[in-house]
Amino acid sequence: MSDELADGKIRRTTEINKELLIKFAIAAGTVLVLLGLLFLFTFLSRKSWSDGMAEQVRVVLAENDLEYSIGDMDKIHSGVSASLVSFTLNEPEKHGVVVRVSTLYGPLPAVFIYNEENKRASFVGFADLKGIAEDIIGPAVKGSQIPYWEGRIPKILGATKNIRSKEESK
Repeated sequence: MSDELADGKIRRTTEINKELLIKFAIAAGTVLVLLGLLFLFTFLSRKSWSDGMAEQVRVVLAENDLEYSIGDMDKIHSGVSASLVSFTLNEPEKHGVVVRVSTLYGPLPAVFIYNEENKRASFVGFADLKGIAEDIIGPAVKGSQIPYWEGRIPKILGATKNIRSKEESK
């Protein structure tokens, strides 16, 4: 009789374990499907995002009477690549750079031109900042964030160029 009770307990435990394993597999499968969709949509939207950033660079340069044609997006091998995007311009050794600049009113996209010859970045203007907001935010940011990024962009893009030249020599 005790053997029958033990067998019954083992069967119930096995059934409970099977049910738990099935529930866990369904939950894990759901998470994997959602992660797959997230990566798929991120991959599919990359071209649209790149085109939108290139258009922002073009508009800001045109508003400041700088006529450049925007080329390919540069690959940036740095953790800052989530906040900085660079495009080659039609003049040799020049790049249009969009940087997410922190302000008291939230992040704003600032456009710079980086010249590889003299290793200098110069501020051109803010994308999507017009009117009274530009008059208020512009002076506050130009004293701290703009000089910071003018010094930081040559280091980031210079390091990227060094990595690129090492990869090309292999």
